[in-house]
Formats: sequence, structure tokens, C-alpha cells
Amino acid sequence: MTYIAGIDPGLSGAVTVMSEAGEVVDVFDLPVMQTGGKQSFVKNTINAGALFAKLQMVRSGGAGLVAYLETTSSMPGQGVSSMFSMGHTLGSIQSVLACLQIPYVMVRPQEWKKALGLIKADKNISRALAIQRFPSAAAWLERVKDHNRAESLLIAHYGAQRAALQEG
Repeated sequence: MTYIAGIDPGLSGAVTVMSEAGEVVDVFDLPVMQTGGKQSFVKNTINAGALFAKLQMVRSGGAGLVAYLETTSSMPGQGVSSMFSMGHTLGSIQSVLACLQIPYVMVRPQEWKKALGLIKADKNISRALAIQRFPSAAAWLERVKDHNRAESLLIAHYGAQRAALQEG
């Protein structure tokens, strides 16, 4: 069996693992650790070892795994520090995937959001759609701040749909 991982990157990002059939297996926040104080350029970072362990558990049963990773780009008004942090986070996630030999597809937010009718929708709409489409995952999406979990779930759903189209 092959699983699809949807990854919403960022220090408050999340990962969803679902089966090709669309059954949600796990939803978890990206593990983060403190790396420095006020003088450090990057104060928090992805805990790559913990992410490695979580994703390795999915593969331990011999299951295949393909990740759909939301790509990021700078936006007007964002500071240099935040963009450096986001780039560092994205690179850490890519490194973990590479070390585990998990193939991944970079997907732009506009691409998966357009496919799901979420262009220009706020994060609460993403959360509501995820709960509507995946009622079994509602416990992972209870809080307003769980919008990153919802987006990782929707990215995984997009990836599963895309994989099904390529097979059919």
C-alpha cells in the first residue's frame, strides 16, 4: 500500500498521512525545537530527528510513501529573518525526505487551493472544508489554530487525487 503525506511547511506547519483511498492515518504538527536566544538569527527550527522518526514509522511496515510538500516564496512585507527561517525549514524537511528516500512533489499553494476551490479563502475556510470532507479527522482540527493541520490534510487529499489521475 502507498501512503500520501501532505506537508504544510513552517514552524507552525503540520503533516498529514493518508492512504491512497483517502483514509486519514495521522495528523501531527511539525516538531520544533529552540536553537538560540535573542542574538541567534534562527531562534527555532524544525527538529529534523523527530520528523525523521515520525516519517520512518510510516515506512516501517514496508509501505510506500509519497510526499506533497507545499513550496514557499517570499511575499511583499515579509522580513529577511522570516524568509530565512522559512527557507531553512523547507530545506530541513526536504533533507529528511531525501534521507528517508521518500519521493516528493513540490506543489504551489495556488495549485492545490485552486483544485479545491480555496483561492483567496481564509484559513478558517480551509479548516471547515477539511472537517467537512474528513469528519474522522475532526478531532485533529478542533482549535482555530489547527488551520495548518487542515491545510496539510487538504494538500494530502490533493496529492491522493493527483496520484489517482496519473494511475487511471
